[in-house]
Amino acid sequence: RPCGSAFSSVVPPAAAAAATHSLRGGVALECIGQAILRSGPELGSPQIGLVTPGEHVAVLESVFNSVGQTRLRCERGWTSAVAGDGTVLFRPAPRPPFSRPPAQ
Repeated sequence: RPCGSAFSSVVPPAAAAAATHSLRGGVALECIGQAILRSGPELGSPQIGLVTPGEHVAVLESVFNSVGQTRLRCERGWTSAVAGDGTVLFRPAPRPPFSRPPAQ
C-alpha cells in the first residue's frame, strides 16, 4: 500500500520537511545507521545488500508492508527508514553547495 505522506510519520517532522531536494526524481536521504537492502518490501524478502553510513539513496517509493512498517524503495532495493528497535536509519541528505557560474 502506498503511504505517501506517511513517510513523514516515521522520519521526524523537521527532517521530513528538510528532505525536499531531488536525486534522480526521488527524495535524497543519507544513511546514518547500517540498513539492510531487500528484494521486496516484506522483511522476509531476500537480503540483497547493505546501505552503509554516509551513503545517499534516492527514495523512489514508500509503502506499508504487511505488518504496517514503512518501507522505502531505492534504486538498489527496499529498506526501512527506521529499524525494528526504533533506531532512525536515514536523514535528509545535505543539499549540494550552491555553485555560481564562472564570471564572464
